[in-house]
This record gives sequence, structure tokens and C-alpha cells, in this order.
Amino acid sequence: MVAVSVGGTGAIGDLETYRVGGATVAVSGVTRLGTGAWIHPTCHPVNGTPVIFALHNVFVATNAGFNATGRGNGGYLEPPPPVFYGLGVPSIEGSGGSYGGLGGGTPGATYGYVYAPYHAGSPGRNLKTGFGWGGGALRIDAERFELAGKLLADGKSNENYGNGAGSGGSIWLTCRRFIPDVDAGARVSAAGGWATQHGTCGAGGGGRVCIITGDPSDERIAGLYDTGDPGRLVVVSDDLTDPAASPYPGLVNVSGGMNTQNQSNPDYDKHGDPGTAVLLDAGPKESVLVIR
Repeated sequence: MVAVSVGGTGAIGDLETYRVGGATVAVSGVTRLGTGAWIHPTCHPVNGTPVIFALHNVFVATNAGFNATGRGNGGYLEPPPPVFYGLGVPSIEGSGGSYGGLGGGTPGATYGYVYAPYHAGSPGRNLKTGFGWGGGALRIDAERFELAGKLLADGKSNENYGNGAGSGGSIWLTCRRFIPDVDAGARVSAAGGWATQHGTCGAGGGGRVCIITGDPSDERIAGLYDTGDPGRLVVVSDDLTDPAASPYPGLVNVSGGMNTQNQSNPDYDKHGDPGTAVLLDAGPKESVLVIR
């Protein structure tokens, strides 16, 4: 059975905006995405309210998955003056958006929690149409998640001179069992958008990814929303992009975008910085003893 409920539409930065979500999609049986099947969850462009997925057993085939690329915070150029939304919007036109990593150019600050990534990515700042929106926010809770396809929340690359690219968004997956098949093409990506149009444009910073296996209590998840503190959860890897520190080498990408005209110079200040990617384990269902 599939149930869809409408959530809140609060202010940007308001915790309940992200905890409740703009809508919840609950599936009590099996969710199976065959090859070529894609779900495109879109955040509210102003406050970043995400769609929350409460699923049971999930099977995602090769060339299928959840794609929230460029579906996070954005902005509008008309009518003037231009307005841009997000917690990591840069102050200078042509610079890239920030989230888990700084955008290129003169970026805004990073924001959010490493162990509770529930924000959308931020857009670049721009002079004209074609700027990059931030990546969306994928919040998925499931019992079993088998992935041969992709979970994507990349920032959008710029498409015009004078524009910055968007930062990567967030992917927060909690599931009792996570079974990715990297050899079959499984990927989890919240990378920053690229600055593709001019050598002075800033790329987007990387987003944030957190995967929690096991069975964390509702209180533990609530605490992560409140403070970002993992508490007694075990940090299995604090950098899932490092093959030596990840049980899933090659699975996760939170790289900052690059300025395409200066790829040969890795220290160029218009490149975006990488974001964060972690793996936690909760073990079996936590018990809470209340003594009165």
C-alpha cells in the first residue's frame, strides 16, 4: 500500500520544516524500481522542505533510482531584484553555492550536520539565467535497501557566463540492512555542480551523505535532528569516499565541482571543496529504560 501525506512548509532553517517534510511517501510492501525507473523528489525551492520516504523492502535495479539533482534551493531573477534561497548562498555573483563543502569563488558558509544531513543544497549566485540550483534532499527510511542503481542529489552545473553552480544536496538513508552492488553500478552522489561556462565562474561545494545501518531508536533519530550528535551510534567510517576507510569502495561521491577551464590546476579558487560522507551503525533496536 502507498500512502502520501502533506507536511509542513515552514521557514528556511526551521527544524520542523525538515523533520516533518513537505510530504511523506509511505510504502508498506515492496518498492521495486526496475531498469529505467526513476523517482525525482523535489524540495521546496525557497525553504528546502524535502519529501520523506518511509519504505519497507527496497530494490533498485541498474540505471534506476532516486534523482534529486538540481532539485534543492534555488532562486529567481525576474521580477528584479534577483533573489536566491539557501543557507549557503554566496554574496558575490558568479560564485558557487556551499553546503558540506565551500563553493568556488567567494562562497557562503557551510552548514548542517555531518551525521544528520537533512538540508537541501544551495544555488550559486548569478547575473543571468542558467545558474545552478542546489541538489535536493533525499531522506529515506527502510528496513532493507538493495541498491544496484543510483541515489543522486548533485548540484546543478551553471549554463551561462557569470553564473555560479549549485552545491550538492543531502542523502540521509537509514535502513536495517544496506546491500549496495558497486560492480553493478550502484552509486550514491551529492557532488557539487561544475562551472562549465567561464574560467572565472565558481563551482558548487559538495553536499552531505549519511548512511545509518541497524535499527536506531526514534529517540536517537530525533536527537540527530536536534543536535547532530550521533551519541552511542558507532561511526563505521568518517569518510566513505576514501577506499581505505569505506566498506563500499567506489560507492559514494561528495566531490566539489570544478571550473572546467582550469581542471589542470587543482588549487584553483573557483573549484568547490568536497562535502562529507559517513557510515554509522546502530546495532539492534535500542531499548530505552525509564525509571520512575
